Amino acid sequence: EQALRERLVASLDEDAEAAAVEVAAQMAAQAPAAVRSCVRTLRTRQEGGLEAALWREADSQAHCYATADYLEGLRALTAKPRAPPSFAGYEECSSDRPPNLG
Repeated sequence: EQALRERLVASLDEDAEAAAVEVAAQMAAQAPAAVRSCVRTLRTRQEGGLEAALWREADSQAHCYATADYLEGLRALTAKPRAPPSFAGYEECSSDRPPNLG
């Protein structure tokens, strides 16, 4: 409860695993390039500071606006009746960092 008051966590759930799976499912339903971009921006903030993260986010937005998934999201949002998006921007699992072998 103290962590919630201090905003270290967003919520307290009786079944933390089920709540985590629900959040993961919501993230998985989003445009892959946008999710990757968000995660990388958060890492940049943690490792390089706010200014570096803001520059990275500005660059990432320009990249995401140029993807087919952006257009797919707009199509799904404006479809009558509303239709779920079908994102295609998936890639092989990769990382900005080399694996920690030590």
